Amino acid sequence: MTLQEFENLSFQEKLHVVKTCGEFADSYKTRTDLVKCYSVNKFFVEIFYSLKKNSVVDIHGFVNGISLDKYVINFNNCNNQF
Repeated sequence: MTLQEFENLSFQEKLHVVKTCGEFADSYKTRTDLVKCYSVNKFFVEIFYSLKKNSVVDIHGFVNGISLDKYVINFNNCNNQF
C-alpha cells in the first residue's frame, strides 16, 4: 500500500490498516492529545487520540518532513541493531 492509497481510505479503514499492518514507533503527549506514530509499509502514520473526548480524532499519514522530525531524536537514541 502506498501513502496515496492510504490517504484515500475512510477513517475506519485507516484505523484497520494501522491496527493490522502498523508497527508502533513512538508517541508523545500534549495537553490535549496523545499522538502515536506507526510505521506502515514505506510511510508513517500518526494517530491523534483526544484525551478530553476519549477517542481517536485524526489520522495523518506522511513519509518525511516536519511530521517525522519530532521522532528522529528518539529513533537515533534507540539501542536496536539493524
